[in-house]
Amino acid sequence: MNRLECQVTNCQHYQNNHCSLAGIQVDGPAAQDAPAPQEPPAPQAERKLWVKLPGAGDPRLKRIQLILSMFPGQQQMIVYCAAEKKRMGCRCLIHEALVEELRELLGDENVVVK
Repeated sequence: MNRLECQVTNCQHYQNNHCSLAGIQVDGPAAQDAPAPQEPPAPQAERKLWVKLPGAGDPRLKRIQLILSMFPGQQQMIVYCAAEKKRMGCRCLIHEALVEELRELLGDENVVVK
């Protein structure tokens, strides 16, 4: 990490040890007391959101697509269509609000995060 010595003693960086530039840490009184940086936590195992529908023609599929547009992301969601015994996949952000919304729409037994 790059370190920057702040020369202005009344600036925010000098007082609070914050800098808006990524990768820059400011030396000053706050930096003296700041704990050593810790390593980032290990990435969480890849979670998947599983959703079960009776069939691909279920009208709730359109509602699911609308809900997913509010949660863009890179995590995987799998929609299982029971009648066709087929799976469809898409990417989303597995967020508590998304899971709750899907459970209200489809029922708890049809929405699982693994």
